[in-house]
Amino acid sequence: TSRPGTVAEPQAVSTTKPLLLNAVRGQDVERPPVWLMRQAGRDGSHSYTFSFFEQSYQMICEKHPSIRERSENVDLVMEISLHPWKVFKPDGVILFSDILTPLSGMNIPFDIVKGKGHVIFNPLRTSADVDLVREFVPDESVPYVGEALTILRKEVDNQAAVLGFVGAPFTLASYIVEGSSSKHFSKIKRLAFSQPKVLHALLQKFATSMAKYIQYQADKGAQVVQIFDSWATELSPVDFEEFSLPYLKQIVDTVKQTHPPIPSSNPLCKWIWRLAREAGFDRSGCGQLGLNNGHGRRQATIGTRCSSPRKCRSRCSFWLKRVHHQPDQRCSEEGW
Repeated sequence: TSRPGTVAEPQAVSTTKPLLLNAVRGQDVERPPVWLMRQAGRDGSHSYTFSFFEQSYQMICEKHPSIRERSENVDLVMEISLHPWKVFKPDGVILFSDILTPLSGMNIPFDIVKGKGHVIFNPLRTSADVDLVREFVPDESVPYVGEALTILRKEVDNQAAVLGFVGAPFTLASYIVEGSSSKHFSKIKRLAFSQPKVLHALLQKFATSMAKYIQYQADKGAQVVQIFDSWATELSPVDFEEFSLPYLKQIVDTVKQTHPPIPSSNPLCKWIWRLAREAGFDRSGCGQLGLNNGHGRRQATIGTRCSSPRKCRSRCSFWLKRVHHQPDQRCSEEGW
């Protein structure tokens, strides 16, 4: 407060970059950055603070049971996205959304059904199906994403980094070919090995669209955008180089032309990280951020560690055996 007869000096807005943003750019930071991502209402903790935090979210879920409603309504997106920020003040505030959010704008009807997860009403299996897929125009299809990111950026006021995210082409293709989440991914594997041209045409549309989506999120306020290739570990190293890596590289190259420091990857195991570096995911503008859940503070790190070591090890072993390689490159629980 100012004394009578004096004029209060305006408060200076801090220009210090958020710790998470510095870490993703490969700069030395005093500690690993931490952020909390809400995934289908689960956070895996039973502490009092988390329980209170979870109860608040469950109240929203009871009033708005549709996940799509919660992720496509700006007011709800803001409320849910800011929950972790208000309770824990982490280093990053991530947009509450879903990797399949762009699908409706690409002429791919879907829903998220309680107890089933993602459901694609008309799974794509043929060249004619792929021809019906439109390229994504974010401003027309998901204006609520842009509005929410802009508000989030103002709300956290550079005290934390604002994160957005997109699905990688192969992961998105997996959902829409399988029709839902899958344990064995037999349908997309069949498509990949029997009609590779059809799958490549679909992957190309996703690569072009996701590059636009990253640029859109960056323009609207996202400082870091993750590219989730959740199902890349369902591919062997050789198949990853054919069906995922070229499209990740295309996305990175496209986005770097307009937003050099924006993309961030989330590869799940060592060989994927090594290949992803070839695509441009390195610490000079494109960094990987991982927090290994449940394995102690030592596991929270910037760099090339697996976000879920046990899951990663089993998936890598399966595919390495499948292509008759020795399963000697595995993720250890203490690093590499």
